[in-house]
Amino acid sequence: VTAGTLPLINFMTEYVGEKKAWSIVYGIFGVIAAILFFLCFAGCKERIHENEETKTEKIRVVDGVKAVLKNKYWHMLMVISICINIFFQAISTVNTYYSKAVLHNSSMISILNTAYIVPAIATFFFVHLVVKKYGKGKTTMFGWMIICVSYVILLPFTENTTVLIITAAMRGVGYCFLLAVSSAMVSDAVEYGEWKTKIRVEGLTFSMQGFVGTIAAGIVTAGIGGGRKLYKNADTQAGSAVLAIKLLFIAVPFVVGVLNIILLKFYKLDKMYPQIIEDLNKRNGK
Repeated sequence: VTAGTLPLINFMTEYVGEKKAWSIVYGIFGVIAAILFFLCFAGCKERIHENEETKTEKIRVVDGVKAVLKNKYWHMLMVISICINIFFQAISTVNTYYSKAVLHNSSMISILNTAYIVPAIATFFFVHLVVKKYGKGKTTMFGWMIICVSYVILLPFTENTTVLIITAAMRGVGYCFLLAVSSAMVSDAVEYGEWKTKIRVEGLTFSMQGFVGTIAAGIVTAGIGGGRKLYKNADTQAGSAVLAIKLLFIAVPFVVGVLNIILLKFYKLDKMYPQIIEDLNKRNGK
C-alpha cells in the first residue's frame, strides 16, 4: 500500500485532479480495509471457552490500573513502543519530504518505501529463528542495532540514492525484528505483572498500551507537523527546512535507537520467564 499509493495517485491525477485523486484512492483503500476486517471477523473462531472452574475474580479498574503501573516491564515496553512509532514516522512520513526537499526526486518516495518493505516482509520468514536462539529482548536490541548502523552508513552519503536504498533495506530488516516480538513482549509483561502483584490484567495491560501508543503517535505526528511548517511546495527549500528534514529522517531515529539499545540492557524478562511461569502454575494449582 505504501509503495503503490503515490503511483496510483499520480495516475488518477491525470483524470480527476490531485485533490480528488487522494480522496478516491483512500476511499478505495477504506473499502478494501473494511472488507478485509469483515473477512477476518467472519473467519475467527473462539477456541478457548471459560467455564465456572476457570473463571477468575473480577478486578476493579482502579486496582487493575495500579497493578499495571507497578509493572516495570510495561513501562519499558511503552517507551520502546513510542520509539518504534517515532522510527516508523521517519521511514514513512518524513521519507516523503526527504525525497522532495533533499533528493529533489519525488519518484524516490515509492522506491525507498519498497526498499524497506520488501526486506521487512522477507525477514519475517526467518526472524523466529533469531527469537528462538536469543530471546525477544535481544531480538529487539539486534533490530535497533541494525537500524543504527544503517544511519551511520548513511550519514556521509545523505544524497546518494544507492546508499539510501541499501540502508533503507537494512532498516526494513531491523524494523521487522522490532515488530515480530513487540506484542509477544507485552504478553510476557502480563505474566510478570501477575507474578509481581498477584493480579492478572491482560486486557487492561494491552488496552493501556494501545491508549498510550495512540497518544504518543499524536505527539510524534504533531512534532513532525511542526518541522513540516518549514517546508514549502517549491523546487528549492530553505537551508533550515532541509536541515530539519535531515534531522527528522536521520538524527532523531538514530538517537531513539541508541536510547533503546541502552534501555534493553536492563531487560531481563526473557531469563526470568521460565521461573515466572513455574511459580504461577504452582500458585494457581496447575
